Amino acid sequence: MSEPDSQSPSEAPGNPPSADQRYAQLEVGDQVVIYDRQNHQAWVQSDAAVSTDSMA
Repeated sequence: MSEPDSQSPSEAPGNPPSADQRYAQLEVGDQVVIYDRQNHQAWVQSDAAVSTDSMA
C-alpha cells in the first residue's frame, strides 16, 4: 500500500502556483540566479539589476 501524494491546494492540478511559490533564487558568490522550480532548466541572466521600488 502506498501513501497518497500530499499536495498543497496551490500545487493541485488546474491551480498554478503563485510567482513566490514557483520561482526561487540562489545566491552564488556576489551573483543571484533566479530559476523556475517547475523547470530547473529555466533561469534568468542579466547584466543589470533594478530594485522593485524603482519600478513602482
